[in-house]
Amino acid sequence: MGEKRIVKIGRYIIVPGAQHWAAKVGDTWYEVYGPEKSNKGPNMMIRTHKGFAAKSGAGKFGGNIVGVTRKEDWEILMWINEFITNNPGYNFISDNCQKFVFDFVIWLT
Repeated sequence: MGEKRIVKIGRYIIVPGAQHWAAKVGDTWYEVYGPEKSNKGPNMMIRTHKGFAAKSGAGKFGGNIVGVTRKEDWEILMWINEFITNNPGYNFISDNCQKFVFDFVIWLT
């Protein structure tokens, strides 16, 4: 079992009524992003970023602490791989990021 790390949710408004969500574990952000043209595998991808805010800008106003976790990085990577296997499709107008963050935070905490 790993050491305790804070879990946060960060959001940013894309347009009124549409938000992008990301989750932070310790000092690492995890967020869904869409496929690149060169992508040959599943088009659902999760990127990581270390810093105050996610690469997308989610959490730039601090975000919300939602709990703590003792999950280790290798466990998180295994969970993400399973999530992508079970949710391979990405759709810009869908709730991809919210579903990922919700499921991820439930599993983490």
